[in-house]
Amino acid sequence: MRVNELNVHLMGSFIFCTSFFNSEAQYRERYLRWIDYYSGIELSKDKPLVIIDDGSPDLSFVGSEASVWKVEAGFPDQLDKVNIFTFPNNLGRVSHLGYWGWWRSFLFSFEIAKNYNLEKIIHIESDCFLLTEKATSALEDFKDGWMSFWTDKYRFPETNIQVITKSEFSHLDNLEEMVRREKRKTFGSTVHAEHLLPFTKVDKDMVGDRYGEENLPLSSGMDYYCQTPPEIRVTPEVFNQL
Repeated sequence: MRVNELNVHLMGSFIFCTSFFNSEAQYRERYLRWIDYYSGIELSKDKPLVIIDDGSPDLSFVGSEASVWKVEAGFPDQLDKVNIFTFPNNLGRVSHLGYWGWWRSFLFSFEIAKNYNLEKIIHIESDCFLLTEKATSALEDFKDGWMSFWTDKYRFPETNIQVITKSEFSHLDNLEEMVRREKRKTFGSTVHAEHLLPFTKVDKDMVGDRYGEENLPLSSGMDYYCQTPPEIRVTPEVFNQL
């Protein structure tokens, strides 16, 4: 078995984020930080980590920490412990709500789940960190439906953190059509993902928000922290210790 190999047939779920980076520095600052953190906490002990990449120009510096797969080459026989699926081109973000690269990457997570017959998708964005067992248990214990946390700042579901079970995978075709429809609009999309995704539950019990937008420090009582700036050092040692 390779160092980074994991028997995905024993797994029921996986954890993923989306990515785009222009340099090795950006990769290490943001995405390697995500890999290191989630590799080091209990939530991922029996789950592959997956980064779905929007056509970053160079991945040659990715080391043994992750296996890189080209989307156009098809799926590998099994997932490794840490995986980067990269698209051949970058769709990026063309307007405030026209983040087509994110949509393509996000919806590709359904294809991964279906290909490996997985029961649950856990989405935690690359600048978002779950800090307590309360937060990780909420995702781990969720059995049926589509759940997110809540951002009190913006008063809508926190799409940086989601859990989607197999019962909701049938929404893929509808979501793909909705995205195509939004792309056809003359003046671009007018719909937030937060209002488009069909959540069945929004967990408002967690203490967390997009604190990085205010440059707030990590502090006691936080269950999660989103939009984490590079200068905040987040390591597995802080988990459940604030």
